[in-house]
Amino acid sequence: MVEASKMFYIIIFIVLAILGNYLLREFIARKDKEPSVSNLWSDVSEPSVGPDVVLEAWGKRFPAKISIAGPVHPTLLALLDEYQSIGPDQYFMPIDRKYASEPFSENDEFVQIGVWGDGSAIVAKRDVSDGHVYVADEEDTGPKRPVVIAKSVNEFLSHAWNYHLSP
Repeated sequence: MVEASKMFYIIIFIVLAILGNYLLREFIARKDKEPSVSNLWSDVSEPSVGPDVVLEAWGKRFPAKISIAGPVHPTLLALLDEYQSIGPDQYFMPIDRKYASEPFSENDEFVQIGVWGDGSAIVAKRDVSDGHVYVADEEDTGPKRPVVIAKSVNEFLSHAWNYHLSP
């Protein structure tokens, strides 16, 4: 009789372990589907300048309809139609339309829209409803899993300005 009760508890323990494993995997899978937010902006609480200041200082206008590997969010498309590039120099070019004509080579769910100072690709999702700006960072998550660095193009421009001015 003692052996039967031990077997019962062992079976219950195994069933609970299997159920716990399944629930943990489901939780992790749901978290993986959510866009992750990069820690590039952990020291930046609020953007210090508006996008109009950034566009005035860094924007190189060349209004023309372009062929973009879209679809992309309308605010990004309008910006790419109006500006050839937005950046302080050839090394830090957060937005440059020359990249946008083809899907991002590492992940065709995205289109590259610029280059960060460290050489990481700045990308946008090929989805009109997604206004986030992502970075495909080689060191952190890799180009297959770009991370959100801004919720909008305007926020991204302000963060790029702050990043460039930081020591």
